[in-house]
Amino acid sequence: MIKNYQRQQLQMDFSTGMGNDHPSDIDMFYMANQNGLPVLILGEIKNEHGTFGKGQRKVLQQVADNFRHRALIIYITHNKRIEEGATKVDVMNCPVSEIYENGKWQTPSCKVTVKRFIDLIKKGQI
Repeated sequence: MIKNYQRQQLQMDFSTGMGNDHPSDIDMFYMANQNGLPVLILGEIKNEHGTFGKGQRKVLQQVADNFRHRALIIYITHNKRIEEGATKVDVMNCPVSEIYENGKWQTPSCKVTVKRFIDLIKKGQI
C-alpha cells in the first residue's frame, strides 16, 4: 500500500557501473496460509505491452523453487499508460496472465484477478 503517492515519483536506476549484470526487484510478495501451511506468492507486474524478461523470470523461479513450502509466481498485466496520464494501477483487480509452479509456466484456464487468485489459494481451491 502506498500512503504518499507524491513520494513515489523517484525512479531507481541500477544500470550504471555493472555492465549486463544488475539487480532485480520483486513487485509483489505475499505470504498466504493454506490449511495451516505457508504459500509464497511472488508477482511481476507489467503493462500489457511490456516484457517479462528471461532474467527476471529466472531470478523469481529460483526463489520460488528454493522455498521450503509451496511457492507460486504470478505474472500480472495491466493496461495503464503513464503517457496517457495514468497515475496508479489497481493491482488487486488486474488479471493474472501466467502462473508458475513446480517448474512450469501456464496460462490460467479462466480469467482471474489477483484478488480472486489469492482468495482461491487461501481456500485451498488452487
